[in-house]
Amino acid sequence: MKELALLKKFANADTVKIADLPEGRVVRLGGIVRDYKLHNDRKGEVMAFLTLEDLSGLAEVLLFSSLYSSVSGLIEKDSAIMVEGRVTRDENSSKILADTVVPIDRAEETWTMSVHLNLDITGLNKEDLQKLCEILKQHKGSCSAFLHLLTPQKTDTIIALPDSTRVRAGGDLAEAVNNFLGYGAVETVCQK
Repeated sequence: MKELALLKKFANADTVKIADLPEGRVVRLGGIVRDYKLHNDRKGEVMAFLTLEDLSGLAEVLLFSSLYSSVSGLIEKDSAIMVEGRVTRDENSSKILADTVVPIDRAEETWTMSVHLNLDITGLNKEDLQKLCEILKQHKGSCSAFLHLLTPQKTDTIIALPDSTRVRAGGDLAEAVNNFLGYGAVETVCQK
């Protein structure tokens, strides 16, 4: 299940752990929106209170109007989302004050720092590298990219690609590179 793998990779907390974290700690967790309530703030703008369910339990997530207005289309029952925000407490519970909300399938694109391409150089030629370069150009983005030139049972030479070759992480890039090479070559490193 792809969503479970994304949760394991990009979440740094779950609904149980947030109770033990200090106030103000920035956390990232994901799950299913089980319920939500809309409320007007003092300015009359709409904000939302969500109940997010992950594999450990339930957590309340607060979206102030400035965030809710930009992500309202994501907030519906049974939608899978990732939330990044700060832990806050009252006398009865811990909550998350959300700063970022994305669909779970955009977590990789949102929180990946770098993309690593593991290339078996035993069968690689100049034309293959040129084609790989074209694929990377089709997926321009903000992530640093690294080539790992692998000689089986010998060496791993790492080349940091220039800033002009920054890429957009995500399933489209991985699919394009892996289909071209014929094996799973793409790994991502996330911000925690």
